[in-house]
Amino acid sequence: MKAIFNKVVDPTINLVHNQTGEIIDVLHTTVVDTIDEFGFLYVNNLELMYKLSRLQTNILFYCWKHMSFSQGDDGNKIYNTKTFKQGIINDGITLNPSSIDVAIHSLVKKGLLIRLGRGEYLMNPKVFFKGRLADKAKLEHRIVFNPDNSASGLK
Repeated sequence: MKAIFNKVVDPTINLVHNQTGEIIDVLHTTVVDTIDEFGFLYVNNLELMYKLSRLQTNILFYCWKHMSFSQGDDGNKIYNTKTFKQGIINDGITLNPSSIDVAIHSLVKKGLLIRLGRGEYLMNPKVFFKGRLADKAKLEHRIVFNPDNSASGLK
């Protein structure tokens, strides 16, 4: 997929005392090459993160890093395939494939992933999102909720 923009570079900002001219603080920024490398984590959901095991956290962050990016409301997905599991193992998370499946199932139960079909999952956009904010609202609108407020898929 073609990148939406080539590079975002925010300059370093100096905070200057308005009377003496002395630099009192420096704000540093992050360079993002393309929007598909930029993900959002919504801090109002951090309490969920604190309750995860180390294994669940490692798998979740791998999912976050590798979830799909798509303009519109079709992004934020991961596919639990052999290649995906091998990528987790190659990243240094030493697990067997069935342990990865168990961790992903536990993330679904916690509401961080939404199961769409066999091996296809959506990162809950109320917690994680990659892409344009306008697309986030569209994606959230498509989520189907059960009576217990758990998500069961997309419309």
